[in-house]
Amino acid sequence: MLGENIRKIRLSKKFSMTKVSNLSGIPTSYISNIENGKRTNPSQETLEKLAEVLDTTISCLYSKNTEYKQEVKTINNDLAEIMDYLKKDSIYYNGMKLEEQEISFLNASINATIEQIKLMRKNK
Repeated sequence: MLGENIRKIRLSKKFSMTKVSNLSGIPTSYISNIENGKRTNPSQETLEKLAEVLDTTISCLYSKNTEYKQEVKTINNDLAEIMDYLKKDSIYYNGMKLEEQEISFLNASINATIEQIKLMRKNK
């Protein structure tokens, strides 16, 4: 499953093994062995590098649903953009400028929700 997913994601991005190797620092032969199922338990560091280069998450590399992989990364990117946006000086909602306390509340609410999601997934 892992090797197949890595290959699918790599090909969907039109990346060659050589490109993934150059970007991640992982030898092409090692990537090939993972994709072909000869290496089934790469290190955490290797998985992190592959996930970063392929713009996905480690858990998504193991996922059965390949569409889910791209969706999760998109959500992660969107949340990061939202959090960055909340750091701006002037934020408006329905034409009203939000006060510092309101922005802090939004930030805390988003962080609390993300932590709750992590806990729920951990307990599955």
